[in-house]
Amino acid sequence: MPSTYSTNLKIELIPTGAQSGVWGVTTNSNLGTAMEQAIVGTATCVSADFTTNVATYTLIDSNAAQTARAFCLNITATLTAAGTINVPALQKPYLIFNNSVGGFAVTVKVSGQTGVSIPNGKKAWLYNNGTDVGVAFDYAPSLVLGTPLLPASGGTGVGSLGTGVATWLQTPSSANLAAAVTDETGSGALVFANSPTLVTPSLGTPSVLIGTNITGTATNFTASNVTTNANLTGGVTSVGNAATVVTNANLTGAVTSVGNATSLGSFSSANLLGALTDETGTGLAVFATSPTLVTPNLGVPSFVTLTSATGLPLTTGVTGLLPVANGGTATSTPSIVAGANVTVSGTWPNQTIAAVGTGFGDVVGPASSTNNNLAAFDGTTGKLLKEAATVTIGQGGTGLSTLTANNVILGNGTSSPLFVAPSTAGNVLTSNGTTWASSLPAAGGIVYTSVKTANYTAANNDGVLTNTTGGAFTVTLPTSPAVGNIVIVVDSFSQWGTNNLTIDPTASIKIANNTAGDTLTCDISGITVTLVYTGATYGWNVSAQIGGNSGTVVTLNGVQTLTNKTISGASNTLTNISLTTAVTGTLPVVNGGTGLTAGTSGGVLAYTASGTLASSGVLAQYGVVLGGGAGAVPTSTAVGTATHVLTSNGSGVAPTFQALPASGVSAIELFYYANANA
Repeated sequence: MPSTYSTNLKIELIPTGAQSGVWGVTTNSNLGTAMEQAIVGTATCVSADFTTNVATYTLIDSNAAQTARAFCLNITATLTAAGTINVPALQKPYLIFNNSVGGFAVTVKVSGQTGVSIPNGKKAWLYNNGTDVGVAFDYAPSLVLGTPLLPASGGTGVGSLGTGVATWLQTPSSANLAAAVTDETGSGALVFANSPTLVTPSLGTPSVLIGTNITGTATNFTASNVTTNANLTGGVTSVGNAATVVTNANLTGAVTSVGNATSLGSFSSANLLGALTDETGTGLAVFATSPTLVTPNLGVPSFVTLTSATGLPLTTGVTGLLPVANGGTATSTPSIVAGANVTVSGTWPNQTIAAVGTGFGDVVGPASSTNNNLAAFDGTTGKLLKEAATVTIGQGGTGLSTLTANNVILGNGTSSPLFVAPSTAGNVLTSNGTTWASSLPAAGGIVYTSVKTANYTAANNDGVLTNTTGGAFTVTLPTSPAVGNIVIVVDSFSQWGTNNLTIDPTASIKIANNTAGDTLTCDISGITVTLVYTGATYGWNVSAQIGGNSGTVVTLNGVQTLTNKTISGASNTLTNISLTTAVTGTLPVVNGGTGLTAGTSGGVLAYTASGTLASSGVLAQYGVVLGGGAGAVPTSTAVGTATHVLTSNGSGVAPTFQALPASGVSAIELFYYANANA
């Protein structure tokens, strides 16, 4: 029986009693290659595996190394966009290293499914559940990190928290923050910049203090530090250079400062307008850089640039001429000048252009015409144009008013054109060197495929290059062949003798007149098989050619070495077989052998069963051979002493050599003595 393979890892399963003498090779491949690769092996996903940034890996029935079986996939391919790896829908874990070049993520999935995207430079542990690929685990009962988890990975980067910090992180109140901070000042609620309420603060000496809404009674204000918009109520007393401003001042109107007063507070444009007595205009105060003026009267400026001016009126207040380079005419009196066959009348801007002479205007045709007819020059009648139902060959036409549907037009010099009809379906336009004809296409040549490593369905004229290094597979012939169809199958890597290739004609078609659907097993390395379809009776005719890589044809004459061949059948007769060299195994009794590889020196062969031979122990030199009975091998007696005779010791007991009775015993008495003891 042939081997089968496990569902997920494709481990070769040897049937009971199969692969005698070579099962160890298969077992070693299972353990040392297939299972070792699945448990600890790494496969590299290189650029050649990817087509348009997609790599697809399959797992076939073979215990040879396969990428899809490896525990770890190391992606080193160069990608031009986000990549995809399709793996078989089989249950197995994967450790993925995205070391691809190009900086792109790679999604690992079962074809047609979602999978998991691995960012460039990252590693992931995944599990294929037979339907799709997902994250291998999402829960850890406990986790110990060697170093603090960095913020980029969702951590803090801090190995431990100070006193009270954990409590504040869980409940971020002002009281918990005060307990966590070690160098605070004051107490109470946390203070933010906008509109805080401070309770009896000590402000020290602020660099700036705006007292717009300060109320209450204050003493010892330094006048030089009172800023604008101070709301001082009551009387203000300032004598000379006094630096102290007495509170409760109520200032209204203009303020005159004498001495060290350096600020009169904040003035708006309206305040400034109220203080001035010789202003012009109204509105906001104007400064030199980028002011906005509302309906100003600029008078006659000595210089003005109108680069960004809009809304300029061009009907009034404009002087000078706009140059042509700026879109003008550079003249105040433009006009259109007449030319050949053109007249101009009137004055600018109301001038009229008119054409004079001949060669223009509407074209007058024949008195009557037929719709869709062509117009042609008529030199005979003198008409400019005449009606023409056809275009002559001399005019570049066919000279015909109708053309036969689906015919091909052939040029014929100045004569009427020739036509080629479609004729038989499948015909092509063929040149015979002189003209063209509709004829059957010439037989096409063989077109060789890329090297196939998995099941493939061939087409007519396919030259199928195969490589069974990774395991056996099948090439299926065309399902509806026509007589004369040809398919060539090549053992490109000389592997058919190790991993057979099967050629399948499909269920209803024969190969070499065998039963329809019977397959052809290719098990000779380095050959090329040519199959030509001859019709339903015989099916595909098969011929083989030995390639240059390995393998030979078995011939009737000459010495040859056959590898991986079984010779069976009663009609096969082998002669002149040397049994002294290159012989392995043991010839069974049923085939005329002994079934033994060795025996005991000094022993004899004996049947211990109807089909079993065994070697006896050493038989004593000059001893008497004694039968062992059914199921046992012979034994022997000891040599005995001179003048002793072999004496029976009764049923079930081996005879022994014993001394004769007292002297004077005659031969007749000796005979009776022996029989009596028997």
